[in-house]
Amino acid sequence: MAILWSENGEGGADGATVTTSNSAFTANPTPGANWTLSNLQSKTGAQSVRVHTTTAIGPNSVLATGSARNLVFVRYYLYWTVIPAAGTYNHGAALAALTKQADWGFVSSGSDMVMRIRNLNTQVAQGTTAITSGSWFRIEWKIDKTNSTQEMRLFNGADVDNPAASYTEHITGAFTQTAPDQFNWGMISAQINDIYLDEYQGNDLDWAGPAGIVYSGGVTKNFVVQVGP
Repeated sequence: MAILWSENGEGGADGATVTTSNSAFTANPTPGANWTLSNLQSKTGAQSVRVHTTTAIGPNSVLATGSARNLVFVRYYLYWTVIPAAGTYNHGAALAALTKQADWGFVSSGSDMVMRIRNLNTQVAQGTTAITSGSWFRIEWKIDKTNSTQEMRLFNGADVDNPAASYTEHITGAFTQTAPDQFNWGMISAQINDIYLDEYQGNDLDWAGPAGIVYSGGVTKNFVVQVGP
């Protein structure tokens, strides 16, 4: 299995601005002032990546896969300090040649939120499990160009560190766009918030599973790190 990227917020001192020099991001996240390495919250280790806004803006980041990938699996651990006002918020996107092909995000009620995925700009699936603020949860997203599908799994509450097959909720929908060569993450929909990202990983073979342990069919796998295409 080739890891396409892995980011855990441990690349620099607490409070440092996130850049390509101290993270896995392939372009400096923007606006830079809103992105820091932080020890205020962490899922593993001592730090995570913090995105903090005090006005309704949309900080964004870039992680390239090296080349177009027909199959990509993405894992995020996320911590929301507050649930944003009622509405729909995009937080991750798959792109090809800088053009969005699919995205994922949350539909907020103002007190909790549920996950959703879109094929280009058309919603193809929405979850029903409520996600609340103040605790870590895990999201895993699969883009499968060959089979024209995408899937998202939520690992919440007591399930947060479960193996990949033991999820809280699983949604699936169509993916009929171009194979992605880049992934974005951040507050793609502008909002005032304070969120944390840890153990952000992309690979090209299988569901990543929880941080530190990689499960596939009950077998623990070792990763080979890949740089470039």
